[in-house]
Amino acid sequence: KQWYQRRVAITAGGTLCDDGWDNREAGIICRQNGFKYGKAISLVTDREDFVLTGLDCPCDEKENLERCSATRYEDSELPCLPEETAGVRCYNQSTEIIGTFLKKTASKKKAYKIFLSVEVNKFGEPFGLTRLHSSSFEVKSQSVKLKTGKASVKVKEGAAFVTLIAKKPKGHGPPKPDCLTVEMEGPANGQHHEFEHCF
Repeated sequence: KQWYQRRVAITAGGTLCDDGWDNREAGIICRQNGFKYGKAISLVTDREDFVLTGLDCPCDEKENLERCSATRYEDSELPCLPEETAGVRCYNQSTEIIGTFLKKTASKKKAYKIFLSVEVNKFGEPFGLTRLHSSSFEVKSQSVKLKTGKASVKVKEGAAFVTLIAKKPKGHGPPKPDCLTVEMEGPANGQHHEFEHCF
């Protein structure tokens, strides 16, 4: 798996408050769990079982949480709210491309209708998708040549929502397995990505 996002759980049972929580500590946790990079985030949860707060690791520490210090939550002066739950986003690549086929995607009699959301994260942060446009996408099938129309691309809240229609040739019946590949050029110049979907 290329990325992972969760709240930070304490072995003794409970949650970490995000006071003092930053990327250095997140990176240590992610590396201990087999990832290369880590980003500190704050999550909104319905939990209020805070155990620790103010986690702080030495500047030269990269691997071991045992060298870090923290304050017991019951001894802290500042309260934590449920939206101040420490979370972590771990990832293996500096740039991640995440393509998700939405439930509306379907194989119709004359065409494939594809609804795809695309997210790009660079070092754990959403990356601009303004370079994606209607000609950035093409739909291909191993069993038949499809005619892909221009894509509709709408960028909202850090994701690009793509609608594609790929027309089938006359008399084409559904192959088994019925799988498609959506090819995307971008978002940066020279980048090429593929997303596969089977019906």
